[in-house]
Order: sequence, then structure tokens, then C-alpha cells
Amino acid sequence: MICLIRIIFLLFLFISLGATQLENAPHYNELVSRFSHSLIQNWTSQIVDFQSILESRDYLDYQRKIFGKYSTNPSLIDAIRKLSLFDVCTWFDPGVSHRCCTDLRVVLMSLLSKEMWAIKMIDSCGKIPSGIFFGDVFFPGSFDECLSIAAITNDGHKHFNPKYCQIGIHLPMARTLFNPKSLLTIGVCVPNSCSASDIKFIFHTGISLSTFWFGGKDHTFVCHEEQIFTIQAIVSLAVCGLVVVLLIVGTAYDVIGRQLAKLARLAKLQKTKSPLTDLQRPRKPESLEMTTIQSTPTSNPDDEQTNSTQLEITQSSKKTGKIGKFLVCFSLSKNARKLLNTDLPKDSLAPIHGIRFISMTWIILGHTYVFGAAFWRNNNFFLKKVISFEFQAIGNATVSVDSFFLISGLLVVYVGLKTMKEETGNKDWLFYYVHRFWRLTPTYSFVMLIYIPLMQYWGDGPYWPQKGMEANYCRHNWWQNLLYINNFFDTQCMGWMWYLANDMQFYIISPIFLLLLKKKPLRGLILMLLMLIGQFLITSFIWTKKPRDPRIDNDPEIYMRPYNRIGPYLVGMAYGYFLHRINCKMTINRFLSVLLWLVAIACAVAVLYGRYGNYHDDLMTKEEAAFYTAVHRSVWAIAVGWVICACVTGYGGFVNRFLSWKAFVPLSRLTYCAYLIHPIVIFTYYFRQRFPMYITHFRAVHIYFGNLCFSYLIAFVISMAMEAPTIAMEKMLRQKKTAEMTTKL
Repeated sequence: MICLIRIIFLLFLFISLGATQLENAPHYNELVSRFSHSLIQNWTSQIVDFQSILESRDYLDYQRKIFGKYSTNPSLIDAIRKLSLFDVCTWFDPGVSHRCCTDLRVVLMSLLSKEMWAIKMIDSCGKIPSGIFFGDVFFPGSFDECLSIAAITNDGHKHFNPKYCQIGIHLPMARTLFNPKSLLTIGVCVPNSCSASDIKFIFHTGISLSTFWFGGKDHTFVCHEEQIFTIQAIVSLAVCGLVVVLLIVGTAYDVIGRQLAKLARLAKLQKTKSPLTDLQRPRKPESLEMTTIQSTPTSNPDDEQTNSTQLEITQSSKKTGKIGKFLVCFSLSKNARKLLNTDLPKDSLAPIHGIRFISMTWIILGHTYVFGAAFWRNNNFFLKKVISFEFQAIGNATVSVDSFFLISGLLVVYVGLKTMKEETGNKDWLFYYVHRFWRLTPTYSFVMLIYIPLMQYWGDGPYWPQKGMEANYCRHNWWQNLLYINNFFDTQCMGWMWYLANDMQFYIISPIFLLLLKKKPLRGLILMLLMLIGQFLITSFIWTKKPRDPRIDNDPEIYMRPYNRIGPYLVGMAYGYFLHRINCKMTINRFLSVLLWLVAIACAVAVLYGRYGNYHDDLMTKEEAAFYTAVHRSVWAIAVGWVICACVTGYGGFVNRFLSWKAFVPLSRLTYCAYLIHPIVIFTYYFRQRFPMYITHFRAVHIYFGNLCFSYLIAFVISMAMEAPTIAMEKMLRQKKTAEMTTKL
């Protein structure tokens, strides 16, 4: 019996490890060599025990016929051929289902008969290549080949459909930064009657009998199963369908309505023209006539009539029902024109659009490397390249998020003080909060509704998460995201949304600073300075209270908490107050301008390359690391803030011309949706891979541009489907409220 189980386990081992390729992996070559030698060496001694078992079941004659002269030192293939004649399933009951065991026996017999489908099943299993010590610890085999096999024996009988499974063998030597569980993962092709628990039983039984230590009991067993639509997925599809209908109907209503309005205006103008003027005036084609009417300058003699006609149209549009106005909010034509419009008000801060877009591209670049490292055959490539000098600008891409915090704080104060100055009476603080919540939450919720329940159906493959990326469909923590408090929890739904939680929390406390800066500016600035110093002290204390690696910058306790990330937001608020105070006009001499530019560049370089020594035997002390962690994000914000300040006050030169390029305006408007969607795009690309990738910088950049383009393409779709309609609805309701207040007055 022991010999029987050993040989079956050895079959699984050879199927999964690819015995023909083990010569390139010394440790595993030793593993199989020792295991096979032990099997053959102990065959004679164990056959006695096996015979006694068979005697107890009246199989003595059967045993003699089978083993005969092969009772000592048989070849492996002969041993497997003999075992295929036994009722193997008797010995595995009840640990392995009878159907699974029967189908495995069919595979074994068909393999010995050299049937092609059985050979394909072996071929589709993962095999160990070279490069294990370079980070290649995932051997998926051929997922598509396994599922395409038809298990039809020579007699024409179809026994089963193959199923793809993965065995994660726990080996300490397989541990890497991107494989913390120390799993060497191997794909196997088995009958669909076998479950993960069946494979687990066979595997663990074999391990318990093996003379080789496999490193522990933390092995994993996962099988690819057919996906069934859940209630959450059906609801999500229904909502998406409703949005599509609204987009189609709203666009048709808007386009047809505008065409009818043009025809009505033309008809009205034709009726008001005198016959004499009509005869004297040269006749134009209809298309040119419509263009002339639409672009008539204010000095045209027909102005009064045109204005009166436009007034009638405006008045008639006001009579449009609520349903009509609601549908127009979903007009793709109208919303696309608004999004792609590059005209900006004279007092706008144009360079912010360029900085916002460049920061978003930087985030996508960093995530392309970080998210993909677990899918690379040579993921030690990342560990070696991350310490190079030229890679520091990519490795420290986390400060790009601080550019967004800077811009948020700057705009909150700059725009807030400007509107408070223009408004008469008290500011509507309720609208201040409702506007922000409405601006972010519908689009945020829409992306969650699509991503969480539907992602599992977007693809398949050896990497693909069959239950989606989020644990248990975010059933227990989705509310944290919608309340914008998810950054206080280590286990988050859509982990990259910690940024939105921080930004919302900073926005909630911003009225305190706005009121102080309006009424008592000095007190407001002092409060910001005290909070900035407090952030430095808190971050330093948290860093030093327990041992930390100064090379790692993603500890949630420091990276995601608002009291550690508010520094750049405070710096942005200070810049916003300064620009408001000087009305974006400043006069300084050229020497001071150049000096400030050099200081800003030095600050940015110090932040990006300040930790370079950590990777080259010049590790920061505990105090140095705490200081750097506490202040480097605010220093980065000071540098980027000067770029904005210099550009809008006339000291930006070619930098201002580049950042103010009008092509950045629509791309900047898509940044919010791009941030929401870009990790999903990256995950989808990587998880759909069939085999580990051998990465190079060229290939990584190639993947990056694909991620960038697709992220912005899908961001445009999300913006048209949800972001733009919600903004239009807010404006519609705001105008209605203003009209009601005007009527009362």
C-alpha cells in the first residue's frame, strides 16, 4: 500500500515538476533523485508488507501474476503499469472521491497506451525551468491547452473534461519580496471530477511518505471552476444597462432638440425678412446660410431680431420639463464638447492642468512596475534595478500623490477666498460639503459597482482571481469607502482609494482655515504652521517607536493616515493664500527668480534621490530616516508649489508654456476618473497573462504606455457615463435654486 501511494504521488510530482527539465534546478534534481532512489531501494522490503495486505483481501494469485520476476528493482514505468491494474481507489477512500480516483486511473492507463489526449494533459502541466534563484517560482503550464483537451479514449468513450489546478508548495527557498508566503506554484491538469481537496489529500499523503522534507504544511490547492453570475453581478449589469439607456436617450433628445431649435430659428428669421431685402441679397446655400446666422457679429443689422429670437428660444427652453432637463444631462454630445473645450477663464491657473496630468502619468508608471513585479519571471530584476540611481525617480513616484494634495489645498483656498469675496452674505457651507460629496461619490460608487462584482468575469487564466480582487466582494468594508474613512483601516476595499479618503478629510477641515484667512490671516497662517510642525513630530514619533526599514516607504501606519499626509495640503493652502493676496501678480528681480528656481530644483532632487545611499551601504540612521520620512513630502510640495507660483506670475518661461499647453486641459479633467480606473486596467492586463513575463525596461515602458492610453480611454467613458452627468445635474439644481430665490426677491 505504501509503495502504491508513493508511486501515485511520484506521478503527480513528475507531472507537476516536469522531471525531464529538472537538470537545470539542482535542489529539485536532488529532490526527485532521492525520492526515486528511496522508492526503488525500498521496493523489495515493502513488497512483503504489500503482499500481506493483498493476502488479507484474497488477492494472492493476482499479486503473483503481476509482480512475478519484477518483485525486485523494477523500472518506474513498469511499476506504474502494474499499479494501473489494481483498484487504486480502494486505498484512497474516503480521502479522494471515487470518481476522481477512477478518472485518474483512466489518465494513467491512457498515458501508458500513448493516447494523445493523455500526453497533452502531461504536456499542459507546469515544468520547472531555469531561473528559480532569479525569482521565477511560478510554473503555470498551459492553461488553454489543458481546458481544450477532449479526454476521449481509443474506444470513443469520453470520460471527463480536464480541469486546471494549481499546487502551491511551501518552500523557504522560494521566498522573495513578492512571494512572502514562500510558495513554489505549479499548474497541473486533472480530471474535472477532482476537487482541490482531492488533490490536497493525494499530495499530503505522498509528502507524509516521502523521505524529502517539503518545508511545512502551508501548501495551497486551487482549481479553476466555471463562473456563475451572482446576484451582485446581475444588479451591476442592470445598473450599467440603465446608464447606457440614459446616455442613448439623452443624446438623442439633445441632438434632435437642437436641430429642431435651429430649424425654428431659421423659419422665424425668414418670416421677419422683407421681400425687397430678400431680392437684393445674394442667395447662399442652406448650409452657408445657417453658418452665417449662427456666427453673426453683434454689429449685424438683424441683431435685434436675432436676439429676440434667441430670447424666445431661451424662454422656451426654460419651459422644458424636468424630465427633459434630466435627460440632457446624459447627452454625450453636450458633455463631450464641454470636456474637450480648451478655453479657460483669464484668471485660471493654467499650469495646474499640466502638473495634474503629468502627476497622473507618473503614478501609472510607478504602479506598472510595482503591480507587475509579482508576474515577472525575473522579479529579482526589480530588486536590482530599484537600487540604481536612474530608477530613483520611478521608485519614489509616491510623491506624485503629494502633488495632488498640494493642488487640492491650493485651489480650496484660492477659489474659496475668491468666491467668499464675491458673495454677499454668509457662505453656504452646507452646499460647500454637498458639492464635494456629489462631485466625487457617484462616479466613485459607479466604478465600485462595476469593478467589485464583475471583475471576476472579465477574464481567466492561471493568474486570474476567480473571486475578484477584493476579499468577499468588500461585503464587510465597502461602507468605509463611501464614508471616506477607509484610510484608517489596514484591510481596505480598493486599496488605492486611501488618497480620496485623505483628500476628503482635509477638505472637511478646510473651512476653519478659510474663515481665519479671510478675517484673521495671520492667525490662519500660524495655525497652518503649527499643524505642519505637528505633522512632522507625529510622523517622526510613529517612525521611531518601533524598528523599521528606511528603504521601505509603504507602511500603512505612516503612508495612509491623514495626520502623516496633511503636510503638502497645508503647503498648498499657504500657496493658495499667497496667490490670492497678490492677485497672481508679482515683481522680483531676475537673480531672485533664478535663485528660487534653483532652490526648488534642489529640494525636488533631494527628495527623489535622498534615499539612494540606503541601497549602497550608506544606510540612514534611525533619526535621519525619521526626519526624512516626516518632511520630504512637504519639501516636495514646496518645490512644486513654486513652479505653479512662478508660472502664473510670469516667471515660468518655457516651463509655463509647456504646462499651460491647451492639450493638457481635457486630459487634466479626466484625471479623477483615470485615478479611479488605472489600477483596474493594470490588474486586468497582468492577471490575464498565461505565462510569467521576462521583464526589461523596454518592455515595462511598452506596457506602461498601453496602461496609460487604456486608462484615459476608459476614464473618458466613465466620465461621459457618470461624472459629467452628475456635474450637469448639480448645475441644473443649483440654477433652479438660484431662480427660485430671484423670484422671491
